[in-house]
Amino acid sequence: MLIRIISILVMTGCFVFAFVLHADTKLQEDSKERQILLLNSYHRGYLWSDRIEDEIRRKLNASGENIEIFVEYLDTKRNPRLEHLDILAESLAIKYQNFKYDLVITSDNNAIDFAIKNRNRLFPDVPIVFCGYNDFSLEDIADVENITGVNERVEILNTIELALSMHPNSRKLVFIVNNIRTTPARNYRLLKNKIIPKYKDNVGIEFLLNKSTKQIMQAVSKVSADNLVFILAHPMNKNIIDYEPVDEFTRKLAISSRAPVYAPWEYFIKNGVLGGTVVNAKGQGSEAAALALKILSGIPANKLDIIMKPPVANVFDYYAMKKFGLSEKDLPTSRIVINKPKSFYEQYKFFVWITGTAILILIIIMGILITLLSVRKKRDEFEFLATHDPLTGLHSRNYLEDVAFNRIEIAAKRHQSVSLLMIDLDHFKKINDNYGHAVGDCVLKSVGKVLIDQIRNEDTAVRFGGEEFVIILYHCSLSEAKEKAEDLRRKIENLKPNDISTSASIGVAELHLGEGFNELFKRADDAVYLAKEKGRNCVVTIEAT
Repeated sequence: MLIRIISILVMTGCFVFAFVLHADTKLQEDSKERQILLLNSYHRGYLWSDRIEDEIRRKLNASGENIEIFVEYLDTKRNPRLEHLDILAESLAIKYQNFKYDLVITSDNNAIDFAIKNRNRLFPDVPIVFCGYNDFSLEDIADVENITGVNERVEILNTIELALSMHPNSRKLVFIVNNIRTTPARNYRLLKNKIIPKYKDNVGIEFLLNKSTKQIMQAVSKVSADNLVFILAHPMNKNIIDYEPVDEFTRKLAISSRAPVYAPWEYFIKNGVLGGTVVNAKGQGSEAAALALKILSGIPANKLDIIMKPPVANVFDYYAMKKFGLSEKDLPTSRIVINKPKSFYEQYKFFVWITGTAILILIIIMGILITLLSVRKKRDEFEFLATHDPLTGLHSRNYLEDVAFNRIEIAAKRHQSVSLLMIDLDHFKKINDNYGHAVGDCVLKSVGKVLIDQIRNEDTAVRFGGEEFVIILYHCSLSEAKEKAEDLRRKIENLKPNDISTSASIGVAELHLGEGFNELFKRADDAVYLAKEKGRNCVVTIEAT
């Protein structure tokens, strides 16, 4: 006996030690700092990529994860010929030769091209998340493993359509384009080969190709008010090296042009640019950060779908609208207006809210005093009738569809075990035919009481219709549900209300990963049919295939 006691104490001590060791290891793993490399195609100060980077930082920091972000700027907006990238790759190989990242995020096309080309040397086997990838297609990464990301679909066609809908009498479309920098060159080819053919027979077309700021201003100063100007590229100054900030360029352009100016990027719409159907830098960064967090949580990159259709919006500048005689009633229903002056409410929101709240409180108090008694009297009755079957006292089918359905969907997202029992009383029609519906109702009441007595507080019992019942068992595996079903089957068989023999065929199914309520319900319903084919008064389970 003494030896047995000592053995038990030793085993208990080992268990406690192992538990503490595991908990400590898990704590260390959870607190481990994760390193992310952000490859930015451009430079700090370029508004588009700055907003992507800022949103990635904001969302990763808000996640509560211990993440350190390293940023390398490829500076390809000011150095578009890309000769420096091979040397940069050599430098980074030396810089990070003894360092391993957990994840690489790339911003815009040049960065993802650089990452794929130099992946084996700089960060082999490290998952990649890209964003700002213009006109992405799956063929672009057909041979690349462990990668996902966000497409940047520039809405050139939709921006042209939007502009023409605002100015239907326009006679010529003027496009600021270039075919030297990577992204503008792709947009120029798309514009010239696929979009312009749709319009060239109806309106004039002019390309300002690879022009400097001065040349662009001279050209747009000559366009008439019935033309439209579209920004699809930055100006090319001093042999393409002198990059001009967006704010300065758009200000000069709006001053020089008598025609409305449109652009398909939200960061261009300021300082007089009228509007466009725009892709949003913040949205690109947010989606990329969300993918990154999923990968850091353990989901492989190639298991995450590439986001092919990022959100876009019709954006207009208020002051440019006024300049060209447009009001908000002229705009599409779905739109965002920026730089709009604050209304009286926006200027004095605090005082309006204080006054309105005081008045509302007085009205509410008066209403409460008048209606409190009648509300209390009717509330419980209405709530019960809305969610319960009046005959059996079980939850009604409406409750199943309105409440239980949502609870199952939430449980599925949280990977919680849920099982469903479909119960069908055998030969119930004969009971009604032989003994009458009053006796049939008595049988249903008795069965309903059995179900209520046997389920836990967290479970849900529903009269689905006629002689059919549904029980949802939360935190219950398939084997446990089958045992519960067998117990219910025996109790129903032994019930014998009014000395009438009763039995039930029961189908059992468990919620599996990726399923929703409909799939779970169908398998349980199919199991009931199998139980009837096997002779009734039995339990059948069907597992997901």
